[in-house]
Amino acid sequence: MRVVRRSKMAPAYPPVAILAAFLLVSLQGCVPAFPFLSGVPLPQKTVDEVQPGKTTRSEVLEWFGMPLSIAKKGEVLRIPHGPEWAAGGVRPAGYNQVDADAFFELFSTKHKITDHQRIYYYFSSLSTKYGVVLAVYVHESANTRVDRLWLLIDEETGLVDDYVFRKEL
Repeated sequence: MRVVRRSKMAPAYPPVAILAAFLLVSLQGCVPAFPFLSGVPLPQKTVDEVQPGKTTRSEVLEWFGMPLSIAKKGEVLRIPHGPEWAAGGVRPAGYNQVDADAFFELFSTKHKITDHQRIYYYFSSLSTKYGVVLAVYVHESANTRVDRLWLLIDEETGLVDDYVFRKEL
């Protein structure tokens, strides 16, 4: 009878078990996706510097750049929106049709709206998505934060009459 000795260094595990353990460990983790940004930055500190009756249209343009839209009473606007996470992937950018008079309703209770007033509209959108992978279990979550700024500007005086700033999640 012949005795075969195993080396003390040789593993007693079959290669399939090692491969399965490796796959199980490597398939676990948190997978963040790159954020999608659209619009212009609207830092709270800068928005807080807007002073009705004092801030000029030039200052607004310097701080925030060109608005996404400039509204005049009676117009219908096409306002672009950036990509957002949706079920099944990223929804591409598109347009919303908006009656400009809806913007003026934000200010109509405090101001008599005239023909020489315009609404400068800005927004900033940040969409993020995360995924967790645990072997055969996958969980995804996504959120979109949108900041919106409407400024009522008197085109004759060049001054901001009022503004509304909203943060949405």
